[in-house]
Amino acid sequence: CVEVLWNCLEHTQTTLEVGPSALSRTQLIDRRRKCNAMYALAAERPLTILKSLLEALIVTGHRTKDKELRNEVLIVASLIARHKKSHGFFRTTGLLELLLTYATAAETDTPTPADPHNFASVLAPDLELKRIL
Repeated sequence: CVEVLWNCLEHTQTTLEVGPSALSRTQLIDRRRKCNAMYALAAERPLTILKSLLEALIVTGHRTKDKELRNEVLIVASLIARHKKSHGFFRTTGLLELLLTYATAAETDTPTPADPHNFASVLAPDLELKRIL
């Protein structure tokens, strides 16, 4: 499911960049808002769901597949963060705070509900997490 969101976001961006130009303001609005996955996902509810999923994966995800899914969710969140409309929702949903907490927890000894082995090890998926954050 996360991979489908990722593909939709990338495909939408490509379509907006290389698609035909809009002939009217209505077509432009339809193209930039109504037919744009980025616009639809840059809202409070989708970001709240992504935050809940990400938090669950960080706290309970100790297997390699869990960590890979966690990283895919982060990539989807980073794609959504490119849309200016989403910035306020990143703050109000607590997603920004969650990202900042886990980005710095290992270095600052910040207490977290997650076992550090779930996000701060030297395994490849955890190093990729740090790179994405």
